[in-house]
Amino acid sequence: MTLDDLAVKYGNAKGSGWLNYMKEYEKYFAPLKDKVTSILELGIGKGTSLKIWYEFFKNAKIYGIDIAPDCKSFENERTQVFIGVQQDLTFLEKMCNEICEEFDIIIDDCGHVPRNQITSLNFLQSKLKRGGIYAIEDIRCNSINFLVNYIENDLVKEMEILSVCSRFYTDAVEEKKEVSLLIGRKI
Repeated sequence: MTLDDLAVKYGNAKGSGWLNYMKEYEKYFAPLKDKVTSILELGIGKGTSLKIWYEFFKNAKIYGIDIAPDCKSFENERTQVFIGVQQDLTFLEKMCNEICEEFDIIIDDCGHVPRNQITSLNFLQSKLKRGGIYAIEDIRCNSINFLVNYIENDLVKEMEILSVCSRFYTDAVEEKKEVSLLIGRKI
């Protein structure tokens, strides 16, 4: 199954039914499918993404971060959940020390606040394997240029931008919104 098929199967908003991120992920994740051993997702909500990664990356240990304690219920033999916030560097360091491995893929689907995204990117990019993928989801349209410039100017020796794409959706009050997905690779 493709990532989009799995998103539809689990009712995840990243699929073609809404944000359509999975088709973009497919370009970068599919060639790594059998090689990925560790994935970290910041912000796991209802746990549907964890199910997608679990089913797609058969050889991977899946790690998740969320602020909701009930997200621990998503744990299984290959999935471990940590409760905390992405901008808490002490929490992130403790988690990384417990995991004791670098990540093949890191996906930030957490609070969607640029300063928090940069805080976790600054810390976690050093925990990403060389050639690993770092994705930031749901970037507000007024923040995308800021994040792209930050990566290109401040992380130019560590990260290269692979893709930036915008998506439009209608929110709960029928207001059209734009968000962006940024995908980078550690070089």
